[in-house]
Amino acid sequence: GMGYVVVIPDYPGFGESSGIVHPYLITFPTVQSITDMLFAVREAVGNEFPGIQLKNEYYLIGYSQGGWATLNLHKSIEQDYSDDFKLSGSVCGAGPYDLKMLFSDMIGSPTYNMPVYLGYIAYAYSTYGQFTNSVGEIFNEPYSLKIEDLYDGMHTSAQINEQLTISIPELINADLISGFSTSPDYSSIRQALEENSVGAWKTLIPLMLIHGGDDTNVNPLATEMMYDKLIGEGTSEEICVKEIIPGLDHGKGIVPCMIKGLIFLKEIRDKKTAYFED
Repeated sequence: GMGYVVVIPDYPGFGESSGIVHPYLITFPTVQSITDMLFAVREAVGNEFPGIQLKNEYYLIGYSQGGWATLNLHKSIEQDYSDDFKLSGSVCGAGPYDLKMLFSDMIGSPTYNMPVYLGYIAYAYSTYGQFTNSVGEIFNEPYSLKIEDLYDGMHTSAQINEQLTISIPELINADLISGFSTSPDYSSIRQALEENSVGAWKTLIPLMLIHGGDDTNVNPLATEMMYDKLIGEGTSEEICVKEIIPGLDHGKGIVPCMIKGLIFLKEIRDKKTAYFED
């Protein structure tokens, strides 16, 4: 029968590689870890899983950080790995595609209910040399002194949120809040966030962008803008579809978005299968 081989990436910094810092929302190591995994799966299927044949037909799906990773991977496979992997379709749920816009949005608000994300970006980007500004130039004390210990791989998001504050003026350095958009002091932060955002291009491979309309963790504007930019680059509206599901926040959006996404991918696959079997 026809089944799926399901592969879930274990990004750097988790599982076997937990000794290193996770490159949170940093494009190159994220994409590389997943393409490496896809090459490894292809090798393993021949040797480790007798009786299973792997078709050169790949489908991608992810949510939140995974939505961002999926869109980056979709672009990378289409532009750089098309000889290696035949990508048939992708679904990106609630991803932070435009990191500079979202970061600006987060630090420009009086409160942000997931300070764990701000700490995660600052810690990862500082560790990987993406930001030249120190964690102490981004966060106020006492929070700046806690960051390294909080992101040791032993704390949950909820535990980290408890140790930080949802008050942006308390959490974030006032100079960064006022100078983020224009001050040369923060040019490395602006540049790194731009470089790790997903740039639009003309995709020829089916793509669904989906997001909960009441998401306060990742603004649904990220999906609206990404869709508009993809269409602006010449992507066909037949190829790229967008859905904003009203009333859903980030957590409540996961299951509905992913179910709609799986149906989208199944329909692509059913069309291919019917075409070959007729």
